[in-house]
Amino acid sequence: MRRVVIACLFVGACAKVPSARAPSLVAEPESPIVVPVSCARRTQGSRPVAVSTTRQGSAVALARAGDKLLAYVADADSRSVHTVDVDEGRELVRTRVDGEPRQILVLPDGRLVVSLSDGSHIAVLEPGDATSAPLTTICEREVPAEPWGLALSTDDAKLVVTSAWGSALTVLDAATLEVKRIVPLPRDPRGVLVDDARMAFVGHLVGGKMSVVDLGEGQGSEAPVSIDLGVRKSTPLAQPADRLAKRTGSQGYALVSVALPAMAGVAAEATVTRRILAPMVSVDPGDPERRSSVYYGPPFDGIAKQTPTVGVVDPESRQPLSKYVLGTSETTYARECLLPRAAAVRVHGKTPSLLVACFGIDAVLELDALTLDPFRAERRRFAVPPGPEGIAVDDASGRAVVFSQLGAALTVLGLDGAAGATRTIPLDYHPDPALAAAARGRVLFYRTDDTGISGDGIACSSCHLDGREDGLTWTTPMGPRQTPMLAGRLAGTAPYGWEGDRATVAGYIANTVERLGGKGLKAEDVDDLAVFLGVLKAPSRPRPDAALASRGRELFEDAAQGCGTCHVGGATDAKVHGFSPTAKDIQTSFDTPSLEFIGGTAPYFHDGRYATLEALLADPESSMGHSASLPAEDRAALAAYLRSL
Repeated sequence: MRRVVIACLFVGACAKVPSARAPSLVAEPESPIVVPVSCARRTQGSRPVAVSTTRQGSAVALARAGDKLLAYVADADSRSVHTVDVDEGRELVRTRVDGEPRQILVLPDGRLVVSLSDGSHIAVLEPGDATSAPLTTICEREVPAEPWGLALSTDDAKLVVTSAWGSALTVLDAATLEVKRIVPLPRDPRGVLVDDARMAFVGHLVGGKMSVVDLGEGQGSEAPVSIDLGVRKSTPLAQPADRLAKRTGSQGYALVSVALPAMAGVAAEATVTRRILAPMVSVDPGDPERRSSVYYGPPFDGIAKQTPTVGVVDPESRQPLSKYVLGTSETTYARECLLPRAAAVRVHGKTPSLLVACFGIDAVLELDALTLDPFRAERRRFAVPPGPEGIAVDDASGRAVVFSQLGAALTVLGLDGAAGATRTIPLDYHPDPALAAAARGRVLFYRTDDTGISGDGIACSSCHLDGREDGLTWTTPMGPRQTPMLAGRLAGTAPYGWEGDRATVAGYIANTVERLGGKGLKAEDVDDLAVFLGVLKAPSRPRPDAALASRGRELFEDAAQGCGTCHVGGATDAKVHGFSPTAKDIQTSFDTPSLEFIGGTAPYFHDGRYATLEALLADPESSMGHSASLPAEDRAALAAYLRSL
């Protein structure tokens, strides 16, 4: 078990990565698909039936077609859905879709719903009469930007979709796919599930929280309930003030529900007691009121700055049951799950297991699902190819199927210990050529336990999640520093770093390694990382109120406001400017950052002093332009324009 922290930027060990393979399956329709309006099934006859009763999406979904166990795989790199015969261990067909699929969910009538994260829509697919036939797209539905998580209500009447960049939950009729509601949420919602009480529980990638949305009839105006999953540290090595401080969280990609075993003497038909489990990473960015002696966050005091934990929530009371993260050692631990990516529950006897797929260590951990911190009750682990992105369980056969995006393969895990039950199935992989060329740097970016990059083995993606940022401001010897977004922001924006003291991305990588106490990277590692950072995809931009954003652009470019003087065209003037620091800062000059995608990267300024764009624009003490003197409606227009960048 191990870790550390923060605004990291790069990694150093290497693993075997897949290459783009020559076409091996005749799987794509020869002519473009005409997408009709209706989402109803187009053909009659039986279709594969979902094997899971959890009604949650994942990057891999299981279904039975007669006596065959099929896996449908959402392969974002190849913009494809793979159909795989799990029993025979071979891919049947690869179907191209109009976007990058993130999760897939089998509906009760055999249709498949796929979230396409590089745009603002989901697609509904239908299997053919033969399992080897390509899937057919029968409709698409528009939702807020970057759709990600999928789930059905327990009565199969409603489909819910999270939108990561759009910060929303969309509620649709599961039969017609008609949009019924769009519920605004805190930033970066990802995994979602619906319980028996028709409550949607939503995990968030950053912020250490869970949202609850009532899907009951007549609901629509009530604000979502927010559950704080933050915990406090419990270690004899910490200072009293540090033990009182609540940590935050990140890496909240997934969440699952587990039923507790019935107590002796309780009727079988009694209401089942459940818990919501959210694998995540507990994070301590440091006390913002004091400078740290190290980069970034506080020194190790028995609990690392980033440590895996599971947020355990009682869905009835909507209260977290996890209160503390425990530290009993004077050294950090190795081989911990610092990049949890997907989760599933295996129901077997009276002791259900929580299965967590972990980037970085490329493993699936089987944990005791009934403890208050399952990561401290590991039963066993399975090695899988690089980048396990999704996991699904077939309880009937005692198998878990894991999709590894970076390894372009499925792994079938025998959970009952049967000899020879674990196998790897290669997939027909066709990534974008630029991404294929950056494959080695991509593996390095997600690699944990590499002391070449940091003293305690944190990955680049620990702080720059998928190339974005963790929404945190970290303590450093120079003062507080906010984690910047990398994806889509590096090209043409030199110099790099808040101090603007590195002329190239490669130079900043090397500087980051030094700050994090890493032993150093080979030149080729640095170059490979720089190549990968150059191909990181930014999210699709939201559609603003056109008139409001147009007025905001006029104000932005007005010399009287001063915005466009430094942030040229919404980007940067590539200069370092003097700035009035706070008492916590040593540095007084800072690089002009690009404003692209600023709407989803709060907090703002180098020290994260502003929680929202509105707060930034309304501060009369700010030396950045003169927006505080504008009427409220003009500041709203300026904020709308900034969110469109």
